[in-house]
Amino acid sequence: MKAFTTGRLKAVLHNLLPQLKASISAYNHDFNSFSDIDSLYQEGLLLKLGLQDADVLNKLPLPKLFTKLQQSSEALLKYDTPKIVSKDRFAWLRDDEFARQAIAGVNPVNIERLRSFPPRSNLDPQIYGPQESALREHHIIGHLNGMTVQQALEENKLYMVDYHDIYLPFLERINALDGRKAYATRTLFFLSPVGTLKPIAIELSLPPSGPESRSKRVVTPPVDATSNWVWQL
Repeated sequence: MKAFTTGRLKAVLHNLLPQLKASISAYNHDFNSFSDIDSLYQEGLLLKLGLQDADVLNKLPLPKLFTKLQQSSEALLKYDTPKIVSKDRFAWLRDDEFARQAIAGVNPVNIERLRSFPPRSNLDPQIYGPQESALREHHIIGHLNGMTVQQALEENKLYMVDYHDIYLPFLERINALDGRKAYATRTLFFLSPVGTLKPIAIELSLPPSGPESRSKRVVTPPVDATSNWVWQL
């Protein structure tokens, strides 16, 4: 019954969302700052709807993700504040929260123990370039609590969320779309002594555009203000 109800709701929203997008008033713009995102919880999203459309919204079994306040011919979609944000507005910026979501999010089964370093791809190197990752020991050695990489592997301290092979074959088509910039990623985590995960490196990969192209880049935890924002992004 739960599966049926969820499927029905998804079908309703699939048809409803295009109508909502077409009905958003001219006063709503793209997100230009963090405060624009905060306003979804504090002020809501103003929709210009006819009374008939508003009546339809009242009858829909909309999820608890947002609540709707009715005001004559205008509707306000006001999102419920996530618990983590209600306790700490900037919790999502922290590395420990990023790592927590890696195992508490919608796809926790994608994380796995790292068995060898550096990791390798299973894709055809003639098409997608070298199979070996750009990750190197010097990228992570300073984040292993004094361990060597081999010790961390043997003691099951290194974990990875690997989207490299899944995304790389589709990136050219994805990035050909307007306003898109996507990468195939690998994210490494270190299991700390207190039992929490700490992100220690993120590898960004693109399909090689030529024999000498620099299609892989590794980003590591920050050492100054500039690298802090590169790491956050």
